[in-house]
Amino acid sequence: MATPQYTSLGGMEKSSFFYTKIALIVERLEDHESLPELQPTGSYDSDLAEEISETETVDLFMPIGVKDTDAAAAVKAGILLWNDDLKMSHEICQGLETIEGSYWHGIMHRREGDFSNAKHWFAKVVDHPVYQKMFDNAATLAEEIIPATDQLKFHSSAMQRVGKWSPEGFVDWCESAANDSVDKACEYFFKKLQIEEIRLLIDHSYQLSIGYGY
Repeated sequence: MATPQYTSLGGMEKSSFFYTKIALIVERLEDHESLPELQPTGSYDSDLAEEISETETVDLFMPIGVKDTDAAAAVKAGILLWNDDLKMSHEICQGLETIEGSYWHGIMHRREGDFSNAKHWFAKVVDHPVYQKMFDNAATLAEEIIPATDQLKFHSSAMQRVGKWSPEGFVDWCESAANDSVDKACEYFFKKLQIEEIRLLIDHSYQLSIGYGY
C-alpha cells in the first residue's frame, strides 16, 4: 500500500535568480521541510522575515540592476509572503498600483482568510501570464499525489473542465479547506498549487524587475 505523500516539497525544481541576495533567500525558503500552510499563523522564519524587511529592495537584486522598481517591490512582497509574513507583504503590495501588486494583494488576503477581499483584488488582475502556467501545471501536480482520493480527482478534473485557471475558484477551494470540508490529499494539492503560484509570480515579477521578457 502506497504511503500518503502529503508533507514534503517532493521533487520540485529549484528556482534560479542569478547570484543575487534573492537567490540566497529563495534557497532558504525552498529548504523548508514542508509546504507553507494555506492560512499561516505567523512568519515561518522570523529571522529571515526581519532580514528581508530590513534590506533595501534594490540591494536584494545586487549585482543585477533594477529597471522596474514597482516590479522589484512585488518580488519583495512575494518572498515575504512565501515566508508567511503576511503583514509586511501587505504593507508593500497595498502601495503597488500594478497588476502584480493586485495579484500579491489577492494571495495575501486569501492566505489571511479574508476570502471576499481576495476575490476583490483578483478581479483587478483580470488576466495574467501566470494563470496559463498554473492551468498547465495543475494536472501534473495532482498526479504526483499518491494515493489520489475521490475528492482530489474531482477538484483536478473540475479545473480541466473549466479549461483555465480561476483565481476566484481557488479562493473557494482554500475556503473549503479552512472549513475542514476537504480531505488531506486535497489540502495537500491546494498547498502545492499555492507554492507553485507564489514561485511563478515571484519569477514573473523578477523578470519584469530586470527588464527581461513579458
